[in-house]
Amino acid sequence: MAKRMTVVWMVIWMGGSVAGAVTNLSQCIGIELTPAVLSEFPERDNSTPETCMLGFVKGVVTGDLPLFLAPLSDELRAEEAGVSALSMLTPAMTNDFRNFVLGEAFSNHVVRSCAETVSGGEATIRFSMESQSGVLVKTGGMRATLSETGGEWRITEWDVDE
Repeated sequence: MAKRMTVVWMVIWMGGSVAGAVTNLSQCIGIELTPAVLSEFPERDNSTPETCMLGFVKGVVTGDLPLFLAPLSDELRAEEAGVSALSMLTPAMTNDFRNFVLGEAFSNHVVRSCAETVSGGEATIRFSMESQSGVLVKTGGMRATLSETGGEWRITEWDVDE
């Protein structure tokens, strides 16, 4: 339940117009993450830390469990969802995640800041997001550690600043 609340707070922090394909979160600073903007995010592209993170953010904002889990390491997937492979997800798990995220009614997700540090085969991405539910506006931050393994980047750790 604590991790699910973390996802809700991630959604709270997310959210203009971008020209063409989005390749990193910095392009989205100050832009609402509308369906049109999110359609420019790559999906299941772990070729760079930036594209890996975009898939994760899109999964969180849209409540798409496979997209949320795709960038995670197998170990982190098992911790978050109880399965290490996406093929093990059930329709019930996918629906529960979507209903939970979208049921919180936060929208107008806007990226407020983003910073990335890459050193060797490890990257750290920190960003803050703002989201709205009625008159409530919540801003918070998130940090993800990504590692390169076998030519692909995966999130090995993530946490939110509360």
